[in-house]
Amino acid sequence: MFDRNLLKTSKVGLAALVLICAAGLEAGLPQVKFAAQPAQAVLIVVDGLSYKAWDLVDLPVLDEMISSGSLVKQVFLPPAAHPHEGPYARLQTCSIPNPILMAGTIFIDDRTVYFNEQFFPRLTAGFVVNAIDYRSLTRNYHYVYQKAGADEDAVQTALQFMDMGQPAFLSVHLQDTGEGGVRTMREAKDVPWKNDIWHPESPYRLNLIEADRLLGVFIQGLAKLGLLETTAFVVVGDHGQADTGYHQLELWDPAITTAVLWGAGVRTKAVIDYAELIDIGPTICALMGVSAPPTALGVVISEAFIGAVQGPEPRLRLQETMNGQFRDFRAMKTELAGLLERTDSPAKGLLFSRFNSIVRNFYGIERFIEWPRFKTVAELVEQNGRALKDLRAFHSEIAK
Repeated sequence: MFDRNLLKTSKVGLAALVLICAAGLEAGLPQVKFAAQPAQAVLIVVDGLSYKAWDLVDLPVLDEMISSGSLVKQVFLPPAAHPHEGPYARLQTCSIPNPILMAGTIFIDDRTVYFNEQFFPRLTAGFVVNAIDYRSLTRNYHYVYQKAGADEDAVQTALQFMDMGQPAFLSVHLQDTGEGGVRTMREAKDVPWKNDIWHPESPYRLNLIEADRLLGVFIQGLAKLGLLETTAFVVVGDHGQADTGYHQLELWDPAITTAVLWGAGVRTKAVIDYAELIDIGPTICALMGVSAPPTALGVVISEAFIGAVQGPEPRLRLQETMNGQFRDFRAMKTELAGLLERTDSPAKGLLFSRFNSIVRNFYGIERFIEWPRFKTVAELVEQNGRALKDLRAFHSEIAK
């Protein structure tokens, strides 16, 4: 029987647990009969997890979880901007997708309720990340760890929290994969993996493989603590990743990640084509029988639940539509501005005035802090659709 005192004594004890668990990974994940209803939910955020990873990287732990759990192929989110000044920066210390993930809505302001607050204080909650950039999201947790370091440090601490308080909700954010993507893009030396996250030696790929291994260590640790059978897991990225590294706003892939659901209460071998990042929080709440935040707008991914009804109504792919609007508007705005700049029309000033008026009616990611003026995502998409239509009509007029 596993001695919990091993975990409580010191960092040596934590390291010993990690070694014990890692040694058992060669035999695969523990074979357990999961409970129909979870007592704990663990959210594992792999920073910058690309939806392409399943086809391009060998991830044995996650692959095994998929084989006995549920996979969401693509999870769409708004472009992963990280404003460092202005109204958003005064509200949040992390990139835009992270409060969206924890709130279940794209409308973030000082009134937003985060889904961990639905557990606190009646149920114990914990937050672990090997960085300090997420400190704006750490309110209303019983246990918080935020310190620069390796993913392994975060996993060790997460196991300690699970032993100390058995939190009903635990968020574990593994930062190193995203950092590997940044390094792949910014590397100054002429190395084979520069601008290629899928190269066998790229820091992104190697860190993702390590995150997969550490996930297995964490799962083995929960098994030794006697908590695995009653735990539901959701593994997701906070954003995706460009093939060349990082999460530039102008590229498509960084605004798509992927998700795996596994464990107590989760259906086996369900494959779901599409979800949105705002769905993750409401889904965890539903798994745990906890009400979603009143400000949440996400849809529960009920297809992944035990006893799910086959063939649910197809959802509106609003985030995918919105991201396409951002892309099309940016390209047309740039082209039209160039046409206007080159025109010798005596009405050039009036034309630019019309152009600016149309542009003001479009709410791109740079106006994220203004999005809460809309009541629903559909309403924002409709507004941006009208502005895009007007810009296209104006472009056709000028192009003639």
